[in-house]
Amino acid sequence: EAVSRLTTALNFLENADRFHGAWPHWMNGNNGDVIPFGTIDNGGDLVETSFLCQGLMCVREYFKNFCRSQFE
Repeated sequence: EAVSRLTTALNFLENADRFHGAWPHWMNGNNGDVIPFGTIDNGGDLVETSFLCQGLMCVREYFKNFCRSQFE
């Protein structure tokens, strides 16, 4: 179930709006369209993107170790 949920989230992020690779601070959860942060700023948010990427790296490491232990 965890892998299924992760796959859904990653597919969503792959198709969501990005600005030079950075995801926006807020986005529509139905279609991934950016929800503007303000009237003059609707671009990517480097801080939020870095937090997301750090979380994804942790998940990758967990599954790498988890999958390895299943075959030992």
